[in-house]
Amino acid sequence: MTSWFYCPYCGQKLFKVNDTARGVAYKCKRCKREVLLNVSAEGLLDWFFCPICGQKLCKIAPNAKGVYLKCKKCRNEVEVKAPVEKTA
Repeated sequence: MTSWFYCPYCGQKLFKVNDTARGVAYKCKRCKREVLLNVSAEGLLDWFFCPICGQKLCKIAPNAKGVYLKCKKCRNEVEVKAPVEKTA
């Protein structure tokens, strides 16, 4: 089940999350502050790009999962998750 995550500073709806959501840093559109969702390592954040159009969306931690964002460019809802490392 997904529910909305709100900015703790101004109350703006930011993104949808499920029960296991973690590892996302997102900038609020209204108050322009960066909101962290269960991010433990500040220096390990990488940019997450939309898999459909390539638009830069938010910063994610290596253990990111359970967050759904709507892309600003292609307007598709995408699941934000860390890239899976392939082992041979």
